[in-house]
Formats: sequence, structure tokens, C-alpha cells
Amino acid sequence: MMKAVQVLGQLAGLYLLYLLGEWLAAFLHLPVSGSIIGMLLLFVLLVSNIMPARLLERGANFLLAFLPLLFLPVTVGVMNYPELLSFEGAWLIVSAVVSTGIVMTVSGRMAEKMALQQERGEQRANENTHHSAS
Repeated sequence: MMKAVQVLGQLAGLYLLYLLGEWLAAFLHLPVSGSIIGMLLLFVLLVSNIMPARLLERGANFLLAFLPLLFLPVTVGVMNYPELLSFEGAWLIVSAVVSTGIVMTVSGRMAEKMALQQERGEQRANENTHHSAS
């Protein structure tokens, strides 16, 4: 029960960042989607450690678990336009495969880098604990 409340709270936090992005886009008359601005706000908060990732981790993982379902309507929609699957469709498929490969590569490298930094931080913390205990 406590996990469900925590997930709901974290989802609410993510939604608030989205709403703030939407408000900023409208208020500042920006030519960028509010959801993109909200995502950039989240990125800045996480990178600057103003908001530790653990505060949103369960909610984000919950959303990621359902992410593949969001692509189903797009896939079904493409089936309504068979001309997209002709020669131009081949270029769309190549573009999708290449961009997916790039995203996977960059995401994997970033995850490795973050894991290495976290591991180094834990090693430093352990070393400091051993030195202060001596």
C-alpha cells in the first residue's frame, strides 16, 4: 500500500513538472511544447541534484513499464495508410531503425557512466567510513 502511495506521489510530481512546462510555454509564448519544457526542467533538476533521482524513480519505472502500450495506436494508425509502406515507407523504417540505434547507444553509454559514477561514490563513502573508524 505504501509503495502505491509513493508511486502516485511521484507520478503527481512528474505531472506537476509537465503542467509547469505547459504554463511556461503559454506564459512566455514559446514556440516549444510545454511537455518538452517540463522534460527539460526535470533534466535540469536531476543533473543539478536539486531533485535526487530516487524521489521519482518508482513513478518513472511505473510509466516505463507501460511505455510500449503507447506505441500501439501509432502502429495501428500506420496500417490505415498503405502508401507509407511503399518506397517512402522503406526510408521511414531505415530512419526509425537508425534513430532507435542512436538512442539506445547514447542511453546505454549514459547509464554506464552514471552507474560508474555511483559506484565510485559508494567506494569513496566506504573508504571514508573505514578511515574514520580507524
